Amino acid sequence: MTEKSWPWSTVAGLGDGAAELNEALSREFLALYFGVQDPTVEGVCKGLSIGELAVSGITSPLSVAKGAGICYGLYINDAIKMLAVSTPAVGTTGGRVVLQTNWAGTGGAGLEARTRLAVKMSADGNPAIPALTHTFGTTWEISLAIFTISPGGDIILTDDRTFRRSTAMVDTTELIDLAVETAKINNLAVTTSKIDNLAVTSGKLGADAVIAGKIQDGAVNTPAKLANDIVDDIKVGNRVPQFYRRQGGSATAWNAAGANNYIPTAVRMQGGSITVTITAGQMNGHVAVTFPVAFSYAPLVIVSLYFNLGFTTLWILPMAKNVTASGFDAYAYIPTSGPLDLQPEIHWLASGPE
Repeated sequence: MTEKSWPWSTVAGLGDGAAELNEALSREFLALYFGVQDPTVEGVCKGLSIGELAVSGITSPLSVAKGAGICYGLYINDAIKMLAVSTPAVGTTGGRVVLQTNWAGTGGAGLEARTRLAVKMSADGNPAIPALTHTFGTTWEISLAIFTISPGGDIILTDDRTFRRSTAMVDTTELIDLAVETAKINNLAVTTSKIDNLAVTSGKLGADAVIAGKIQDGAVNTPAKLANDIVDDIKVGNRVPQFYRRQGGSATAWNAAGANNYIPTAVRMQGGSITVTITAGQMNGHVAVTFPVAFSYAPLVIVSLYFNLGFTTLWILPMAKNVTASGFDAYAYIPTSGPLDLQPEIHWLASGPE
């Protein structure tokens, strides 16, 4: 096994500097320390300087801002760089501004390989953007911008930089606040198994976010999952009667007489059966009824008679009086008094606002 460490002084005996300080070792250490996830497209270093190798311009020469990048070597540009673009004669031509590493050198025999800015052009009159070259040991390129140039010298430029993504592992503590914003989350990235129980509260849902197509069959299966009064007469299906409209003289008290039409909101219906005693020698009797649950205003109360004493031939008239939000008085009337107590049953139904 060979162990190496770098950089150290080239003085013999200090680390591996004197024996190993060469291009291959330098690139190996740079690749490990400054490595990128995809060297075919990545390389521009984010945030190291104003500009970040951004390319601009509408005519030749194009301007490249200062910045840094990785292209099988660390490239640093500490000043604005101007790049000439040749004007085509035949027709609009495609081009690309690249960061290029050339192992063969560009200045003559004996020169070391180097990474520099360069312009690549398609053949005169070919508007296609030239491809990148990715041949390790010969030429390697990453794209900074693509463009077309007309015979008149007009350039249409598009940013084509891809910023370096570190190969290092990043844990939760290394993420700054608000670092993961909505645009940074890929579609389908947040699956059901990644959402904690009770994590998605109503406050985290946008208006109209949960449409019918987003609700799984059987998902809403208990009353506790429905807000109060959420299902109205518009949403109920066949065989469910609607309390569609009512008429009366008050928008609140349902028992007020009148001819106005009202659209009910939250409707409550209650019913019951009670016994009224008409004492011998009397022509009426009554009993106070308290609703199981009070209404917010006086409801409509409908009463009917159920009399199970078949021997009587008396007419008995049921009636509701003194209706309030909390109850009413149930009366039973007969046309003439008799010698015996009578106990007819009165069935009642009340409908009104919650």
